Amino acid sequence: MIKEWFIHSCVFFSLTNIGISQKYLFQDSFLLNASTIYIDKLNQIYALDKSNAHLLKLNEDWSTNQELSSPFLNEYVTLDVSDPMKIILFFPSYSSVQILDESLGTLSDEYYSNFNTESAICFFSTTQYCFFAEGKIHLKNILDQRIVNSESIYYERDNEITSTVLKSNGKEIFLLLPGIGLWQFSGFLNEEFSVEDSQIKSIDLKDNQLFYLKENQIYQWEKGSRPSEPIYKSKFKINSFAINSKYLIIAENNQIRRFRWLN
Repeated sequence: MIKEWFIHSCVFFSLTNIGISQKYLFQDSFLLNASTIYIDKLNQIYALDKSNAHLLKLNEDWSTNQELSSPFLNEYVTLDVSDPMKIILFFPSYSSVQILDESLGTLSDEYYSNFNTESAICFFSTTQYCFFAEGKIHLKNILDQRIVNSESIYYERDNEITSTVLKSNGKEIFLLLPGIGLWQFSGFLNEEFSVEDSQIKSIDLKDNQLFYLKENQIYQWEKGSRPSEPIYKSKFKINSFAINSKYLIIAENNQIRRFRWLN
């Protein structure tokens, strides 16, 4: 289903509506109520519309590239689009990991018996998966299937976690357990730091920089210092955000807003 869309371009964006730092410049927006969004290194945007069980892949000019519909997309799912030719589509409720090609066609579908709704998976490198399962971070070699894992992570929770986020830049690994906190691990799976913060909702990486969403504000992580001023804050509920080397994109108020890095 192709969504009606519009592009709204401007040079100046009023700070009375949405606050944003001078690191970004508002570029345009796309009319779409997305529950989760992603952006790859080719500046292609992936928008999950959970209410319609629909995944839409958009080109940089907002034209439709590919579409995927499945009744399973109306549940919580995650993507890793760090490799646009091999996209991870993970269904936590079914412990199923699909690899999609650039046309969103299925290359493989694998069941992980040790996964549950708290699990998460991403690429660590072109030959390694990184995943969180059974309270540990694991690295799996895709070629020989060898797996190494971290020490167990201990945390208290009142309810089941259903929206775990796992990100890696190939050097470091970041684990977010919403409602609990954030962990960082080295490529050797040693825990480097952890922060208890039940308000962090999502994270993303721009090279070696970590950004996080908290209370409808986006921050750049400053390790070892007080929380910085938000780089973006909104009067609307932010459903999701994503970052690459060129853009910050934000899903809010029934649209995807796109901002360009100034440096």
